[in-house]
Amino acid sequence: MLDRVRLSMVTLLCIALIGCNSPVNNAADNDESREKNFAKTQSIEDILTAKPGTFAGDKYNVKKIEQELKKHDKMNPDEAFALMLSYVAEDYRPFKKRLDAFDTEHRLSDQPDIAAGIDFVPEQLNVAILLDASGSMAGQVPGGVKMDLAKEAVNHFASNLPEGTNVSLRIYGHKGSNSEKDKAVSCDSNEVIYEAHTYDDRFQQVLDNVKPIGWTPLAAAIKSAKDDLSANSENARNLVYVVSDGEETCGGDPIKEAKHLNQSNIQAMVNIIGFDVDDKGQKELKEVAEAGGGVYETVDTGEDLQAWMENERLKIDAAWEQWKNDNYYSVAEQNSDKHFDLMELEDHFYEVLSREEGRFYKLAMMMEDMNLIEDNNKIDEWIESRGDELDQYISEYLNQLDQDIEKDDEKTTKELEEKAP
Repeated sequence: MLDRVRLSMVTLLCIALIGCNSPVNNAADNDESREKNFAKTQSIEDILTAKPGTFAGDKYNVKKIEQELKKHDKMNPDEAFALMLSYVAEDYRPFKKRLDAFDTEHRLSDQPDIAAGIDFVPEQLNVAILLDASGSMAGQVPGGVKMDLAKEAVNHFASNLPEGTNVSLRIYGHKGSNSEKDKAVSCDSNEVIYEAHTYDDRFQQVLDNVKPIGWTPLAAAIKSAKDDLSANSENARNLVYVVSDGEETCGGDPIKEAKHLNQSNIQAMVNIIGFDVDDKGQKELKEVAEAGGGVYETVDTGEDLQAWMENERLKIDAAWEQWKNDNYYSVAEQNSDKHFDLMELEDHFYEVLSREEGRFYKLAMMMEDMNLIEDNNKIDEWIESRGDELDQYISEYLNQLDQDIEKDDEKTTKELEEKAP
């Protein structure tokens, strides 16, 4: 390997001469070019950003090179090597551009395939539960009092949601009474009693205190659900579950509110569970669910309610599991593709470098045969030095990219494990 200073001086001279429109034939001009080159700082960056030689790549033509060489007189090694660069130096700019832009990051899918009927963005799952606390929820069905059975099903559902899920609980119709004189008070009762948070024991505690009392301001509750979900809505899927035993009785428009919520920036899906609902109530609640982009289900017993909500929870778990498995595979595939791309880039780089070196040596022999140079030993050293410098560059760069790919693979896999239930 040549001394770094000598190599830098030679390469600087080469770049200056390459920039000329035609080779320099007199010593005075060559001396001026060398003086300008020596005033610069040479680096691998200069080689990587230099324009290719006139006969580089697919433009290589031995006969035309011979014709050009005949125009020159005998020259010293500095001049000869500069001329060689201006003829056959390869274009490394595409490699530099591709390496500098190489993406080492692995990405988790934003929108997984629909699994078991649940479609959600996995970065964050938010669930808002709206529980009807109107007086009719005090009624009896097979298995017990509707409100007691609803509480049991809702608590079981909330407590078994995937880890990290934010769940909120809003009740409506829980003040006043179901008499006409208290209608205004009751219709104005719409309150979140468990703000969006991961499930803890407080959820059951506040749920136990709910009593079925008044009227049914369903529209107001759906409208307010947006506030319950918005705080954690970035990169999240928002699901609303309404447990009710009847239609709106406070003059609101739950269909309109459900549609608005579904089409809002948080795109919440409104699902309705009709608990022991008459035909008229079923019709309205079904339309509400459809407007909210969700599903409607009628249940008549506490056992049916529990089973439906458990089945819904299992769908969510299955969707998380499917998303997790899909992304484990995707991350591994991305990792493999990135390493393959680097190997392909490396092979192409060395193919070009080998071609350049071969042409350099052949050109040096041509120049010696034509008596343009006396000894090409120094030129051979410069060719080897240039090759070593490019080899070191690509080796170090690719090694760093390999490490970055593996680090990001570990980071993304850890992130995936933390998100999964």
